[in-house]
Amino acid sequence: MESAENTFPGKQVPPIAFRPMPGDESLLLDELNRIIREKQVYTLFQPIFDLRSNRIYGYEALSRGPETSPLHMPDLLFRTACQHNRLFALECICRESAIKRFMHLQLRGHERLFLNLDPSALLDPAFREGTTMQLLDQAGLPCSRVVIELTEHTQIENMGALNQAISHYRNMGFSIALDDLSAGYSNLQLMMELRPEHIKLDIYFTRKLPGDPVARAFVNTIARLAMEINCSVLAEGIETPEILCEVKKLGLDLAQGYLLGRPSPHAVNMPARALQDTEPHPALSINKPHTCVSSLIRKVTPSDPAEPSENVLDMFQHDNQLLAVPIVEHGRAIGMVLREEMLKSFSIRFARELHGRKPISHLMWKNPLRVSSDTAIDELSSLVTNRPFSYLYTPVIVENNQNYAGLVFVHDILEHITQSRIEQAMNANPLTHLPGNIAIEREVKRRLETGESFVLCYIDLDNFKAFNDRYGYKHGDAMIRLMAEIMRQISSASDFIGHIGGDDFTFILARDNAWENRIQQLMKSFEEKALSLYDMEDVKNGHITSKSRAGETQEFPLASVSIGAVPCLPGYFSSHLEASEAASELKCKAKETPGNCLEIDQRIYHVNETDH
Repeated sequence: MESAENTFPGKQVPPIAFRPMPGDESLLLDELNRIIREKQVYTLFQPIFDLRSNRIYGYEALSRGPETSPLHMPDLLFRTACQHNRLFALECICRESAIKRFMHLQLRGHERLFLNLDPSALLDPAFREGTTMQLLDQAGLPCSRVVIELTEHTQIENMGALNQAISHYRNMGFSIALDDLSAGYSNLQLMMELRPEHIKLDIYFTRKLPGDPVARAFVNTIARLAMEINCSVLAEGIETPEILCEVKKLGLDLAQGYLLGRPSPHAVNMPARALQDTEPHPALSINKPHTCVSSLIRKVTPSDPAEPSENVLDMFQHDNQLLAVPIVEHGRAIGMVLREEMLKSFSIRFARELHGRKPISHLMWKNPLRVSSDTAIDELSSLVTNRPFSYLYTPVIVENNQNYAGLVFVHDILEHITQSRIEQAMNANPLTHLPGNIAIEREVKRRLETGESFVLCYIDLDNFKAFNDRYGYKHGDAMIRLMAEIMRQISSASDFIGHIGGDDFTFILARDNAWENRIQQLMKSFEEKALSLYDMEDVKNGHITSKSRAGETQEFPLASVSIGAVPCLPGYFSSHLEASEAASELKCKAKETPGNCLEIDQRIYHVNETDH
């Protein structure tokens, strides 16, 4: 979106306060015509960062009128053009300036140029197809590096015509971005109709992320929706480290804002310091422990609902460690009495006389949190922390087949999760923060022992060494992190992602009807996104020149993915070593095929699970 930031080449000046008065419209039109005729616009660039690799993903081009002009600021400039049907003419000269200036930045060759486009311009009678392509051809800038960013200043009446125009751009190789999600009249409709490659989250929501759980829930929903339609989310308005930290926690793809880089006529030559200073902690939310609540149960003797209240009071007074007493009737928990509430009730004068002989059901808490004994501990943690603050540290009733089994205390939950995360961090790969070999072995063993049906995949990047030698270890690290991030994006809650080391990964998926499609999605996504790590010349050639292991210079194809997949049925493998060896052999076989390749163990693949 066009920023109102008043940044000029080499200086900053206060904004020009100009409010058109009656009769000034003709003066504004004359000024607009002069700007268009003399091409008196200049371009600033604001960097957009890839939060996965901490690299610059692209630059948004921001157009301004002459500094001394009443149409200097973009809002009035474009509004005036829209009112007088000169929007397409103005956008043409803005686009020409942006493309020329972008090429003068002398970038490495992978950064994208984000060009703002008001959808109304596509429906302008003066609109001519091929204008942007002609400018790009003259500048030598490929369409694959250009993102058409739709900015909604006016209501869109003809959605069909807009969709047709956008399809025309996409067919030529452009990507599409939808600006200011939820800020405009019909952004959600545009999102549904156009299926953009990028969604720009409105600054209103990013500013509210720190300390506002509703805003975080909304952004998380948008991120999940974006993942479903295979597009990235770009967070605008990154103005403070707190906002950046929240954006990273939510796993958003891209970010832009004053904290990372202000609009400037020059290119940013290195990652923003803010990105380095807020490097996220290891991604311990991935591959959460599957331990069930049953391992944390404490056997607390329950009380009958008819028990006199003074008897339960005596239980608390004789046991200082007793925090709660569950109330159970015919085997089922119907409530709980909390120590603090009980002592408070009997602290007033004549309380024992008033309440002592009454049944404890009269004082019990009737709506405590109840969970099944097979509930995962990480799931219980979420349920506990989402309770009202006054009940945050109260125990949880655990049931087995709807019968009372015991209590779980919040302290035990936190201690277990903390210990699990410490162990996970100790064994995690320092580059991707994914679990390493010890955790991988433990996970395969666990699934075999519990009789789960799953798919064990070994993943390897083809021609990675040649890429690493050609571009250097920093770019090699970026490619490895890219693969880890893609695996995170397509994984489900029941999946497990591991990093064996180097460019080798493990992916354990639930054996459902969609697992093959998700693997294919992984390979396709890597193939597309890895291109941004190469120079455009290498992408155009379809190969790179590097040294072989024998030290000879030769051509290597661009990186691809080889995967060996072993569907593991209950009882088929006697140990994790057998399953791992089978997956490793298939991965080696897949590497014999050029390009992306998935090799599946056909011996097991066609076996019906009911036969085991």
